[in-house]
Amino acid sequence: MVRFVPPVVRRLPILALLALGACNPAAREARDLRAECGEGRAAACTDLGARMFRGDGVLTDWRQAAELFGQACNDGYGPGCVRLARMHLGPAREQSGVPVDSARALRLFRRACERDDAHGCTRWGELLAFADTLPADAPPETPPPAISPDPVQAAALFDQGCRAGDLVGCTRFGTALADGTGVPPDPARAAALFQRACDGEHAAGCTALGRAYLAGAGVERDPPRAAELLEAACEHEMLACHTLADLYTRGDGVDLDYEKAADLFHTACYGTERRGEGSPGRAESCFRVGDLYANGTGVERDVYRAGSYFRQACRRGYEDACRR
Repeated sequence: MVRFVPPVVRRLPILALLALGACNPAAREARDLRAECGEGRAAACTDLGARMFRGDGVLTDWRQAAELFGQACNDGYGPGCVRLARMHLGPAREQSGVPVDSARALRLFRRACERDDAHGCTRWGELLAFADTLPADAPPETPPPAISPDPVQAAALFDQGCRAGDLVGCTRFGTALADGTGVPPDPARAAALFQRACDGEHAAGCTALGRAYLAGAGVERDPPRAAELLEAACEHEMLACHTLADLYTRGDGVDLDYEKAADLFHTACYGTERRGEGSPGRAESCFRVGDLYANGTGVERDVYRAGSYFRQACRRGYEDACRR
């Protein structure tokens, strides 16, 4: 009997195949995934696509990655749908053949959720809550015409994702409960959800829990505890770095330390995002570190360095920086 090899795998470019055969662990793992994908295993196709997206053990090829994700999605594998949807939201590049299309992304997330993919439910909710950002700290002023915001359904989807084990969903639903967005406000339940996400090492959950301890929202106010949580989350979540830096400028829960604050604002300014993954930099953080150097507040005054940070913040739309 002739073994069926999915068309996408048959079309992998020669250079990519050579990379797969290279003698290093990542390449060997990618080669094994290619073999499994060739046997029709959707999970392997998705993992191989993710490696091609990152250039991990194979040459970077976003077009082939998209095809592999689409193949897995068509085979009923939810994570493949989620991966392809994320490419439709960005970062999209001309050479990937995947246009920015929030409506298409929403349909893919919905398909994943309907196939019991918890993360798909959460991502679907994010689109309904925040229009075409993935994810975002705040919704844009004008949602794209392809999607109508629906905070009630978004909250229900976050809850569904959380109940199915997606920690991002727990953090999102906790935020909805904290803000009373789409559901009645319940700060105590929100804090419990943040704790659950943080216990699962979800950095955004730890950040949200730390901010809850700072505000005394649903828990007793405890700045030192908040600082501990933010410190742990800072490696992966730039909002944590920014909030912790602000604590150092005020000596709230930590010793007053402007140099430490400047370092943290710098980290939060530039972020860890690469190819659409990681935590993006924050414009306000660029402004805050620039302000420290412009005024010589706790650090040596450096107007040139300050100007560089202000320009960075201005380019990202932080208007106060543009006036500096």
